[in-house]
Amino acid sequence: MVRQDWHWEGLGLAGGCLGLGLAWGLVGCGAGNSTVRLSSGRPDSFYHQLGEKITQVTQAEVGLNLEGLPSSGSTQNLTRLQAHQVDFALTQLDVAVAAMEKRQIKAVAVLSQEPIHVITTTTSGVRKLADLQNRQVGIGPPGGGPSYTAKVIFANQNIQVQADESPLDQALDKLTKNQLAAVVYVGSVGGNLTLRQWFKTQANLKLISMPPSLINYLSIREPDAYFPTRILQGSYSANPPIPPEDIATFSTSTVLATRADVSDQVVGLVTWAILDSAREFALFYPELQTGDATRLLQQGLFYVHPAASDVYKSGDPRSAWVRYWENNNDLQAGVMILVLSSVVGIVLQYWRYQRSQKVMAITTKRITELKQLLPDYPDQALQGIEELNQEQRLMFIDGKINAEAYDQAQHRAQRFSEQCQVLIQEKRNQAILKTLLLVDDWQATLQTRPEEALTKLKDLRLSYRQMLIENQVNIQDYIELMELTLMSLTTFAPTYVSEYPLMEPLTHLEGDSRPSQTPSAVMNEDR
Repeated sequence: MVRQDWHWEGLGLAGGCLGLGLAWGLVGCGAGNSTVRLSSGRPDSFYHQLGEKITQVTQAEVGLNLEGLPSSGSTQNLTRLQAHQVDFALTQLDVAVAAMEKRQIKAVAVLSQEPIHVITTTTSGVRKLADLQNRQVGIGPPGGGPSYTAKVIFANQNIQVQADESPLDQALDKLTKNQLAAVVYVGSVGGNLTLRQWFKTQANLKLISMPPSLINYLSIREPDAYFPTRILQGSYSANPPIPPEDIATFSTSTVLATRADVSDQVVGLVTWAILDSAREFALFYPELQTGDATRLLQQGLFYVHPAASDVYKSGDPRSAWVRYWENNNDLQAGVMILVLSSVVGIVLQYWRYQRSQKVMAITTKRITELKQLLPDYPDQALQGIEELNQEQRLMFIDGKINAEAYDQAQHRAQRFSEQCQVLIQEKRNQAILKTLLLVDDWQATLQTRPEEALTKLKDLRLSYRQMLIENQVNIQDYIELMELTLMSLTTFAPTYVSEYPLMEPLTHLEGDSRPSQTPSAVMNEDR
């Protein structure tokens, strides 16, 4: 059975969004997987045909499977509905109105108008309702709507009758055989095929009018169940006209009813299926052929199910989320804020991504340029990559590039920096090795040809100075080379140092403003 669904009243913005998506996300699966039952009427009866039409349109229009169950009529249908044996029931409005007043039952749609017919024969002697006093009258099987309405009529007129509970076709057969004085039928004019055939084949059948006092009394006392009407001349036959004149009577309605606790979604879908295919019900409710279906399907109803009422006001319940959006300013504001913030976030993220890509491109380009300096000028290449690192560090602090891009750029720069340092160290080692070879050669010359070695001392000193200036050796290496040269001079040629104290001074280095000095003085100065 289908149970009550969630309600959305009182939900906040977030709850409204969640409830909206959840509730309407379950319309298809919730309704489709539950068993939805409709109690209609006896096979081949007016209610049974009407129930089959409802089943057809709900399947065709909204894909809802409705299981139709036969019954004896309105009273049994209402009993089943109240006992939760079915979810929908076809019933006369006068039968259901008491339960509706107690809020147990809700109306979904009016599907027919059912004038009360009192059928008799020209030979029965019955000209008015009072003539049925103590006569046998067919009122229909127990559990049917006609039986209920007939009892209301006779009770209000203080007429005692002998009730015959035969089905309509059997009751009409008895009527034509003078076994009954009259038959009470409640149903749509021309809607019952059996009754139409009997009127065509039995010329002595006739209809009698209701007393005006009874019509007025019931219409005033129970306006939600009865209203005055007329069965128009020729409604059942044009020639001869049956009835030959308008028949004054009153009417009740055929109502599709449900319980208050049946799913709003299911009720809404069934209501929409009927409303959207209203003209297909014109056989049962002729006014629907050309009239306003929204008005006619609610005509005379006081206790309409809220979901059905929403459909009559707003249309297809499957579009309820659109109406919920239109009527919920908080939801609109929240969604707009969410969308705008998301868009801004995406734009910022994209901008940062593009910025990061640009930084990576610049890094790659700078490293490529610095690689051209690497073979000959590794010191300049190292200085350039350190400057690039500093620029990227400042951009990262300012939030212009993200952490991932910064890490990637730093990783590339670090690898290049290591290459620079390795090459610098290799060049330094090569320079030191070359110098040591020169010193070794000079020492050999100093031992064999001291005069020649002393003349080379100037070139050797200039070589040390140039290596220091070009950063091929550090200051400590420079000092050690100078000490090594001085030690070699004092070790291998001490006599020359003392014999030539006034040796020709060494030529100044370019830009050196100091006075010229002897080799010993130069060595001592450099120490």
